[in-house]
Amino acid sequence: MNKMLFGVLLLVAGSVNAIDSQAMAYCSGLERSARSTMEARQNGAAMADILRVLEGVNAKMAASGKMTAEQLEAHSAVYEGMVIEAFSAPHFQTQHHKDREVGDFANRYMRDCLKTWNK
Repeated sequence: MNKMLFGVLLLVAGSVNAIDSQAMAYCSGLERSARSTMEARQNGAAMADILRVLEGVNAKMAASGKMTAEQLEAHSAVYEGMVIEAFSAPHFQTQHHKDREVGDFANRYMRDCLKTWNK
């Protein structure tokens, strides 16, 4: 039994190392944004307010010159989709359910990002 557990741990450790640092950095940022977006949604924020914040972030990114117009467009589409998806989810009343929805939402974005990155 211990040998099997050790083998599984080695397999998992090897998989984690296969994810490059650039993917982890980008996907972790996406996960944090997903968490913040769903937290805001679960705490009663208005969708329009979140989209206005996103517009401000996009304007700052455009002004920084760190992204091409094509990259900025793709970035904006991902985050606008995130907001729309968050507001398609139910608004829960109990903290337990809110926390679970926030965690699930953030984890889906992290998982999907890493899966897409590693194709």
